Amino acid sequence: MKNQKYFLTVASIFFASVTFAQNEQSTNGQEDVIYAQEKTTHEQEKAMHQQEKSMREQEKSMHEKEKPMREKVEAMKVGFLTQRLDLTPEEAKVFWPVYNKYQDELEVIRKSRRENLVNAKKNFDEMNDKDIEKAVDNELASRQNELDLLKKYNPQFKQVLPIRKVAKLYKAEEDFKRKLLDMIQERRAEKKEFMK
Repeated sequence: MKNQKYFLTVASIFFASVTFAQNEQSTNGQEDVIYAQEKTTHEQEKAMHQQEKSMREQEKSMHEKEKPMREKVEAMKVGFLTQRLDLTPEEAKVFWPVYNKYQDELEVIRKSRRENLVNAKKNFDEMNDKDIEKAVDNELASRQNELDLLKKYNPQFKQVLPIRKVAKLYKAEEDFKRKLLDMIQERRAEKKEFMK
């Protein structure tokens, strides 16, 4: 009987220690799972932060590239218009200051127009009818502002150039836009071909 009590006590202690060890392993296992989840969450947050940083750097790079590209396009346009209009040195001297002022004012209108268009395109599905109507009205107002600006500068162009060259100017601007669009499309096609 004494041996039985001893055996039961040892068995109870053994089972208690086994149960304790299992509980301890279970707790440790849960802690390991929680630690692994926390580690995964931390790694995901780190990856997201890295991705955001990369996106900001790409955006910055695009803006830095955009400025030299715009300068290149403007230089191409000056050369194109000078050649098409066959400007004499005297005509160029008085024409370019007027034209550059016109372009500066036109860029303000176009920048606002681009912002409105991007915003409308980005949020179109969430816009209500009133917002859509406002976006359409803004687009028409921008187009009218461009026309009004051209009407404002047309007499100034006629003061510095013969009327035949003023007419050539408007045609040459349209031709340059077409040429620029063709160049952009060619570049995109080349990039697509290169990516294949």
